[in-house]
Amino acid sequence: MPMPIFTPILPPKLRSISHEELVKWDKRRREYEAKMRARCRSSGEDYNLVTQNVKESFDVELLESVCSLRLRKDVADVTEGQLIAEIKALLAKVNNDDLPDIKALFYKELVMDLAETDEDARILAYFQKFKQVVLEHGLEVVFSGDDGE
Repeated sequence: MPMPIFTPILPPKLRSISHEELVKWDKRRREYEAKMRARCRSSGEDYNLVTQNVKESFDVELLESVCSLRLRKDVADVTEGQLIAEIKALLAKVNNDDLPDIKALFYKELVMDLAETDEDARILAYFQKFKQVVLEHGLEVVFSGDDGE
């Protein structure tokens, strides 16, 4: 049986914990994981064996700093789950300086396609674009909870 040939799918490297960089990394990581799941479905490979974990995605110096200064542990003692929880906590913490001008952002990027004649399709596309803008700019926290709903 011939072996399938794949182009290497490289995971994104995490080099900074700034909110802006984490948002970009998180988006690229989700894309990487989706590509790896698709590859494993077609090839029969084990997803956990062929996918690089989050810990290995860190820049070595950044990993050491995060583990020692934020988690207060040695790198060897930090689990994948602890790193993922720390990343999620950092993503959820939005400083006012990190927030873009939301009105200007939505005015620029969120436009309803009035050329679409199917009303349901038009509205669905609008809400899909809203979700995309929110994810791309790390605004999930702003639009969650009692204040965001």
